[in-house]
Amino acid sequence: KSAPEPTSGYAEAEVRSDFRDAIFWSPFARTDGQGYADVDVKYPDNLTTWRITCRVITKDTKAGQNVKTVITRKDLLVRLETPRFARENDEITVSAIVHNYLSSDKKVRVSFTSDNAELTSGLQSDEVSIPADGEKRLDFVVKAGIPLAEARFYAEALTNEESDAIEVKMPVLPAGLKLQKGVTADFADATKTESKTIDIPPGTDLRSTGLVLNVDPSLASAILTSLDDLVGYPYGCVEQTMSRFLPTVIVENAFDDLGAPLSEATKKEIPSMVNKGLSRLYSLQHSDGGWGWWQNDRNNPFMTAYVVYGLAIAEQTGYQIDKLSMLRGINSTKEQLGDPGTDATTKAYMLYSLSMAVTNEKEFISGELDKLDKKGLNNYGRSLVALAYKQIGRMSEAKEMITELKSQAVKLPGEGGAYWEGKKFHYNWQDDKVQTTAMALKALVNIDENSSLKDLVIRWLIMQRQGTSWKSTQETAMIIYSMVDYLKYSSELDPDYTLRVFVNDKMLIDRQITRSDVFSESK
Repeated sequence: KSAPEPTSGYAEAEVRSDFRDAIFWSPFARTDGQGYADVDVKYPDNLTTWRITCRVITKDTKAGQNVKTVITRKDLLVRLETPRFARENDEITVSAIVHNYLSSDKKVRVSFTSDNAELTSGLQSDEVSIPADGEKRLDFVVKAGIPLAEARFYAEALTNEESDAIEVKMPVLPAGLKLQKGVTADFADATKTESKTIDIPPGTDLRSTGLVLNVDPSLASAILTSLDDLVGYPYGCVEQTMSRFLPTVIVENAFDDLGAPLSEATKKEIPSMVNKGLSRLYSLQHSDGGWGWWQNDRNNPFMTAYVVYGLAIAEQTGYQIDKLSMLRGINSTKEQLGDPGTDATTKAYMLYSLSMAVTNEKEFISGELDKLDKKGLNNYGRSLVALAYKQIGRMSEAKEMITELKSQAVKLPGEGGAYWEGKKFHYNWQDDKVQTTAMALKALVNIDENSSLKDLVIRWLIMQRQGTSWKSTQETAMIIYSMVDYLKYSSELDPDYTLRVFVNDKMLIDRQITRSDVFSESK
């Protein structure tokens, strides 16, 4: 590309606008019999040092590597320095730096123009003197223009011997913060009509607004299409390890129970991730069988129960657990239950973990549940006690706790959903509304599966999604763990209906939904 016709007496400049981090990559180059290969490379407009790396391998697996560098340069060049982006009406400084690597001093005519950015300070054209091997900086203040478009900046430096020109672009964003609002509608019968309203805040630039419509053929597809994002290798302290280990096990548990979709790479990696998590948890276990936050601190009642619970889930999923480590953890949990300083909700979690981990301690767990201060429980704790009662076979007590739990539900107007509030508590995940509601749903589905409340709870949980998941890995894992139980009892996995979606009277989707679509991604 050529710059505009230069002023008489100046050399013509070629405009540089193609800037890239990598030039070329090819896995297909083959040498001739003497080991030579020709590769044609066209350099972009960057003036920099390029690194060339070549790796070769023969049919009999001999390998070699070499690295060389090459420089693309000019003796007279101009650079433009801009911010990465600007917001509408921002005033920013764009700097043009001219470098003179010629053998003599030069008078340089520097010109600057901009599109979608108004020049408010600085000359569009100026003549400056730059000594040999010297440089000169010129600043231009511009006001960013129309948002959701690019601002274009052009600068040229002309001399009688050599010239240069450069063009760069910068995105202009709307003024303000990006706000994303979600609304959810679910349909359980073919005759239902539902209207949803999205309020656009006053003062919003309508040019920056947009609507994304996702259609999920089933609840299963709405919650289980991001399973791959949950798995991961463990790291850090006990809590960090468990917050990776437990979601990974729960994902495999969901896959085994429901046939939920996982990529081949994830299915292959999960066993290694789980085994590394188990090894790390064993290494962090204290000499008396408990766990704290780290290896050499005091036992923590919640952390001990958290690990015991995770080991129990892993064992139920089919992994071989170190029986001695598990037994020591169980005994430490039982011992720590006697600490009068432990609050009721943490004790409820400890008893639920024990009920999941052992089958021959029902009498002990039953006695501890009866001694528990039920008035000191939050809704998270009530859910745990209900589940623990069910685990040891005391269904009447479990249903009593569910009745109390249902009375604490907060129902939104109409069919807007239902949820449970937490209670101020020093473990955030036991006070979080979303996780409290997820645990309450698990208790509700397992003890009172015919309750109509569960549909409102599921609607509310789906509305709390941020994109395709919830606000943390742990939160997403616990919701999926609860939803899996619901899916076992519902007809969600065997749909049979026709789906048509219209936008502005234009049909975008027309398809028959069957079991094969259950785990399809959102459209």
